[in-house]
This record gives sequence, C-alpha cells and structure tokens, in this order.
Amino acid sequence: MTGYSTNLEKLEFPRLDPDTEDSCPYPMQELQEYLKLEDGDWIGIPNSDGQADRKLDFLRTAAAFNSQYWIWEYRLQDSTHCYVTVDVRGSQICVGMDWGTQDLTPEQYIVDARRRRRNADGSAVE
Repeated sequence: MTGYSTNLEKLEFPRLDPDTEDSCPYPMQELQEYLKLEDGDWIGIPNSDGQADRKLDFLRTAAAFNSQYWIWEYRLQDSTHCYVTVDVRGSQICVGMDWGTQDLTPEQYIVDARRRRRNADGSAVE
C-alpha cells in the first residue's frame, strides 16, 4: 500500500450487528455467479476429482465510508490470495474482487478498494 501512512497498519472499522455472512443482502448464489464470471479458477469449477476444492471464507463485516461491507477471502490454484466484498450504500450494492491482496488486512483492502473506486469514477470519498 505505497503512499499510505503507517497508521493504516492498526486501522479498524466497527463490525455490523450481526457480524455474519447470512446478514449480507446480496444472495450467496449471485455472489458465486459473479465470481464464476470474474475468475474462471473459481470454486464452481471442479478439480480433477470432480469436487470443488476451494471455498469462500467469510472474514467479517465493517461499517466504513458511509457503507456496510461484507468481506470474504479465497485462494487461486496457485495460492494467490483474493478478497471478495459486498459494499452496500443506501440502495446501491457493489460487488468486487481482487487478487494479490496477501499483504493487506481486510481493513486496508477496504480503504484501497474505496480509493481505487473513487479514482475510477471521479467521485469523492466521504
């Protein structure tokens, strides 16, 4: 996270109540469909034994930047670390995923993803 101050190393966001993946308003089946579109290496593609060998691990929820977040992680076949997020702000839902995130905590990833989204659409981050 080049360019960030070291205080991001201890960054924390409040958790939502309840702090569960079941509380996410985006259906898990749709999240898995999204991942199949974004990543052909996703768990929906069986291994040589016909079994899905990767799983999505729920990490936490967070309240940050006037949004509610749900965040999961998984690994590609080559062990590359990935984060998957659902970001809810009002009635808008944004689903995203990134790989190569092994050096980021979930909190740092939220900040980084929000910064990149702001840069992409030109809007300001509150």
